[in-house]
Amino acid sequence: MFLLFKSKGKGNVPDFSSLTDEELVRIFTEQASEQAMEEIFNRYSHLVYGVCRNLVKDSEVARDLVLTVFEKLLRSLAESNVRSLKAWVLVVARNECYLHFRKAKYKMVSIDDEAYGHTYFPGLSDEGEMENHLEKEVLLTKMVDGLEKLKMEQNICLNLLYLQGKSYQEICEITGFSFMQVKSHVQNGKRNLKLMLEGETDA
Repeated sequence: MFLLFKSKGKGNVPDFSSLTDEELVRIFTEQASEQAMEEIFNRYSHLVYGVCRNLVKDSEVARDLVLTVFEKLLRSLAESNVRSLKAWVLVVARNECYLHFRKAKYKMVSIDDEAYGHTYFPGLSDEGEMENHLEKEVLLTKMVDGLEKLKMEQNICLNLLYLQGKSYQEICEITGFSFMQVKSHVQNGKRNLKLMLEGETDA
């Protein structure tokens, strides 16, 4: 029989470093084990930092993103049927970096800013055209914010499909989800995102 823990010194002290990824995920999801959570962080935090640092080109931002990635990663483990922890870690990390870029790109300035219509909206001289563009930018910002409130698998599938232009087959290959799972996550995510946006409009 395979032993999940091996002895360290006196008595049987859990050695989470000897567990496989699958065992760590199972223990974490079934027992909400802090030791399993810490081992997952220790095992993959350097990888997440490397991915984020390579994408955002800023060490401080990358460090902040690492914490955000693991917060969302650990929350998603309880909701998702993760086949490969390492692959899922990479998907969540890249997804969070992409959302970071989208939020930075669509961060709005005051309509009274002198740069409005010039620096932020080059080529838009007509006031009505600028207002229409502004409305689209605000909607995109709300959509990106809304994605973060969805379940992680819905967040990732919608991000890959609509923001990164991936096909359903490519999403299957990136995430490890089946075609039907991707289709379900997209449909449920779209419905939930629409409800959130409609709720903000009615408020």
